[in-house]
Amino acid sequence: MQLITCRRDRLSDNAFGSLNEAEQYYEQSITPVLFLTLQCMGVNSVDADHAVSHLGRAEGLALLVRGVPYFATQHKVLLPLDLCLMHGVSQESIVRREVGQPLKDVVYDIAGQAHIHLEKVHYIRDT
Repeated sequence: MQLITCRRDRLSDNAFGSLNEAEQYYEQSITPVLFLTLQCMGVNSVDADHAVSHLGRAEGLALLVRGVPYFATQHKVLLPLDLCLMHGVSQESIVRREVGQPLKDVVYDIAGQAHIHLEKVHYIRDT
């Protein structure tokens, strides 16, 4: 039910207010599918659940970055507003496909957060 509720609440395709908001959305929209996959495989482990939680957020952040060019063609920007503001990136510049260092910095910050989640997945796996 959480999956349906969070997706319904994001039907507007507005930008995320913050990176944290984006992570919460992916935690609620991608992670449940991964939990279901674990259940189907008969995996019942707190560590696996914890790893999947981080994996869902990392996957979501990667999808967010990957979708920038497509959404720009649709005149939509989903990148977190806090990061865009911090780096001086306007939504209009993204829609115009103006790829400069400020946009690269926003993408770098998002990718960096995704990488942190992947590192946590690897740590959980290795312990």
